[in-house]
This record gives sequence, C-alpha cells and structure tokens, in this order.
Amino acid sequence: MDYTSKRTNKTLNLGTFIKDLQGYLQFDLLTSLKRLEARKIKTAEPGQPGLLFLGYFKNHQPGQLYVIDNSPRSYYHQLNRELKKKLLMSVQHLKIPVFIFCGKKPERPEIRLFEKYNFPVLFTPISRKDVSSKIERYLNFFFAEKKSVHGVLMDIFGVGLLIRGESGIGKSEVALDLLDKRHRLISDDLVILHKQEDFIIGYGRTSHFSFHVEARGVGLIDIRNLFGIKSIRMKKRVEVIVELVKGDMIDFKTFDRLRLEPSFENIFNVEIPKYTIPVTYSKNLANIVEVIALSHIANIMGENPVATINRKIAESSGKREKGDAFIDKLDFIIDNE
Repeated sequence: MDYTSKRTNKTLNLGTFIKDLQGYLQFDLLTSLKRLEARKIKTAEPGQPGLLFLGYFKNHQPGQLYVIDNSPRSYYHQLNRELKKKLLMSVQHLKIPVFIFCGKKPERPEIRLFEKYNFPVLFTPISRKDVSSKIERYLNFFFAEKKSVHGVLMDIFGVGLLIRGESGIGKSEVALDLLDKRHRLISDDLVILHKQEDFIIGYGRTSHFSFHVEARGVGLIDIRNLFGIKSIRMKKRVEVIVELVKGDMIDFKTFDRLRLEPSFENIFNVEIPKYTIPVTYSKNLANIVEVIALSHIANIMGENPVATINRKIAESSGKREKGDAFIDKLDFIIDNE
C-alpha cells in the first residue's frame, strides 16, 4: 500500500488545543500570558500532579500538561500560598505548557502566582475525571499515527471496507453501485487512516469536496444531495481491504481462487483481511464486495467455509472403506415435477 504522510509536526500548540476543545470542556483562560501558540503539548497522556507535589519529576514527559483537582478533598487545595509558590518554583524548569484546574476556580492571587512563573492556567467546572478522559481521548486522536491512502471507504452491512486499485480501475463506479444498494460512503479518492488503540479508523479530509464521488465522464457527484443523508457517515473502522486488479495482470495458475490461505495486510501493526479481486467486464463488482462483507461477518461468527469443507472431507474420508470411490459429500436432489 502506498501511503502519504498526513502530518509531519508531532506537537500541538496551546492555542489550537483551546480552540478545538472550547465548548466541549467549557474552558476559561485565567492567565493573561501571550503567545499561546508557542506553548507546545507533545504527549497524549496528562501528567500526575501528585508526583509533582512530592518533587518526583522522573515520570514527567516533555510537553506534558497537568490537570489539577481543586476540590476541598484534594491535596493541592490544602496547600498554603508559600507551599504553592515553592511548588511552582521547583517545576519551572519543566516548561509545562498548561495547568488545567477543575472543581473550585482559583482565586486571583493564585492566578497571578502562576503568571509570575510563566504557567498558563485554564479552568473548567467539569470534574477532573471527565476532563482527563476527554483530554486524553482528544490527544490520543491528535498524536495517533496517521496516513492517507487512495481508495474508497464504505460501510457495507456495518463492515468498514476499503476498496483500492490503480487509477481508472472503477473504484468510484463500484461505490456508486453500492450506494444505490443503500450502503454508506465515508470517503472517496483519499482516505485518512489513523490507529486508535488496536483498530484502524478511516475518514475523509474535511473540505468542500467531502462526500463527493468522481465518476469518469460524468464529473463530481454530490452523494449527500443525490442519495440522502443516510448514505454517508463521518468515519468507520477499517475491517477489510478489497484490492481490485486487472484480470490480465494476474497469473491464474498460481492465483488462490478458493482463498485457502487467507491474506492480510499490516497497517500500523494491525492485521487486516485482504481480498484480491480480478476485474473483468463480466463481473458485478458491487455484488462481490457485498458478499465479501457478509463473508467477513460470517467469519467473525465462526463460520469458515474452507474449514467446514475440510472437516467434512476428513470425516467422510475416515468413514469410507478401502476400495470405495470417494465423492465429496453432496446430496443429489431429483426434481420429479
């Protein structure tokens, strides 16, 4: 698979962080420090302020932010001004991009103390647990490995299916056939992939051309307007890859027609089932893609036709007596009507 990198910069400036999460976490910037874009967040995991209070800095990562619970039960809330001042002096060299307060809003003298030591402060009334969870989810998304690939990503019977192939082979035409069958489009032409935990998530680039399909000879087709809002979705887990290959490019003497040995493709250390489909003029590719999606669902449920046939052959082979002619297990039905 040919990938192009979506991001080269692995840092997030504080200004973008606030803008992206504003409204989601109800942030209030309490300090008047300038040049927020110069404050760089470099890791997805919020730090543990308790370790900072104890003077233990070995777990601190460069560019790590901290979420402080300022409720009456918290350790920080019990510190007096001199201890807080001593704390900030001790962590000044760490260049922490921002402190985020939850619970009780810090008083103005306390905010000035953070300003004195050049630490931006954000406040949100949401609980520390919820704030940390939401921030970590956002930062995991931002710092996740991301690549872009040329292809079409569709939701077929709930299966995220990535259709690939060389330019002009008919990926977009297959997508239109599938849309006519009431399946859903995530992205055409350019699909962005990113790793989320043990999954690969795919989505399209946000632009004026989102949810448009280019059909050669026809032009751009607005899927949302022609097929309705139900025909699209924003993102989907990539579960199956279908590679369309011109029939004359395949050596059918060695081609695994029965898929006796399942094929996989590794994306960010995640193994994804891959099907290679020869393209000929007589094939209904949309129907084949549907069957692949259904077959994937059956495999998840434990139904594997190759394994089943092998088991039945083995069972039949064990039962037949020596010298008997062997015929695969098959019931011949005579139609008398």
